Amino acid sequence: MKTLISILPILLTLSACGSGGDNTVGSPSTDVSQDEYEAQAEPKISAAADLPDDLQAAALAPGDMPCGLPRIPGELQSHKVDQYSHAFLSTRPFGEIAGFYKLAAEKAGHVASVATMTGTIEVKVAIPAGESCSVQAQDGGIHRTPEGEDRPATGVVITQMQT
Repeated sequence: MKTLISILPILLTLSACGSGGDNTVGSPSTDVSQDEYEAQAEPKISAAADLPDDLQAAALAPGDMPCGLPRIPGELQSHKVDQYSHAFLSTRPFGEIAGFYKLAAEKAGHVASVATMTGTIEVKVAIPAGESCSVQAQDGGIHRTPEGEDRPATGVVITQMQT
């Protein structure tokens, strides 16, 4: 829990970095009911077969992230929080990120499950050595690319825990 509390300020900082504008991406408009918005905003996890080729290939690689998970291609503003946690932004949709880490965990021989909430997906990874990982991907607002383009961003935190 202490690690999660220490990560939250980093996620907030990452989501604000380079925003240069309104961070209300994904907010319900006034002409859509809350129920309709939540139905539209429900995260969709990409199945392994639906992932782009670069993600399918990268999911097979050994990793240097917590729990031995690989880095996702296109990671932005990456921070090693502590020896057990890593946070980053990505311009990939959070459904792709969740699908990537679920596939990577399964290819590494781990058991992975997914939980979704509006605007957030969590991939829970159980490792036979009595450890687990949580990969949380959520809407990170708008990120300004080095080329000056404003693109939607996903904030990701990977945390390794003893079970």
